[in-house]
Amino acid sequence: MAFYTSIGEVTLGDVGSGCFVHPAHEVVRRLTEEGTVRLPGAGGPLGVVFASDGGGRLFAVGEDGAVYRSSTASSGPDTAEFDRVTDGLPQFLDLLHRSVLRFLRTGELGYP
Repeated sequence: MAFYTSIGEVTLGDVGSGCFVHPAHEVVRRLTEEGTVRLPGAGGPLGVVFASDGGGRLFAVGEDGAVYRSSTASSGPDTAEFDRVTDGLPQFLDLLHRSVLRFLRTGELGYP
């Protein structure tokens, strides 16, 4: 939640397939309506979807703070399988920043 005290949301619809860090009220709404997602690991830790891309992939933050991305486009969080992307939100935002710079420099789609 500390993230949302500084930044309301991130909308990068014109970079690659897009990347959208949802506003806090949307994260809470989705959590209330759809619940948590299962993440890989022993016991299937739980995560909260907080972002998506324009191609239908979801991003979730786990109980340990790590960020995960659905491996395929998903029709909903209960059908998605997730892979670990970064160890935490600061690293995810840095990866997003570097992806935007790469896109601006080369026009190539970057990660995430």
